[in-house]
Amino acid sequence: MKIITERLIIRPFRMSDDTDLYEMCSDSLTASDAGWTPHSNIEVTRSIIMGYIYSRETFAIVLRDSKKVIGTISLYENNLRKKVDAYELGFCLNKWYRNKGYMTEAVGAILEYGFKELKANIIMACHHSENICSEHVIKKFPFVYEGTLRQYRKIYPDKVIDAKMYSMTRDEYLNN
Repeated sequence: MKIITERLIIRPFRMSDDTDLYEMCSDSLTASDAGWTPHSNIEVTRSIIMGYIYSRETFAIVLRDSKKVIGTISLYENNLRKKVDAYELGFCLNKWYRNKGYMTEAVGAILEYGFKELKANIIMACHHSENICSEHVIKKFPFVYEGTLRQYRKIYPDKVIDAKMYSMTRDEYLNN
């Protein structure tokens, strides 16, 4: 799968993306927003890339002009809604590229791919309740707020977070 938008390329990860992804994933702010521990070294990042390559569900968000990887976007089968062609959307962006419309552009493209190519009936998105950047992106699309899943995940030994859950049906997407 490869999607080209006005400013971005969304494509499978390559091992050569390790330096750009490490830049993003080793940052404590980005890691906190995404709910993971910052990568301590590039070997951790390479291991993550291997998982992305194997799963074929998480893609690189690449700037068309410079070919720099600035984020990730995932579309994977949703385990909460079984046997209804349900997918879940996830995304993360390098903090230096936020507030420029890149993630909105990437999410729009991956929603089109999900509903038109994968024939999804519903796509879910969630974000940690403190992650305002992701909330702003989600609210730019016709997602319906489903509620807050309290005590969703423990991200550090002393921090448990809630998650806000949203979904969009095929009809809501097509009629928007």
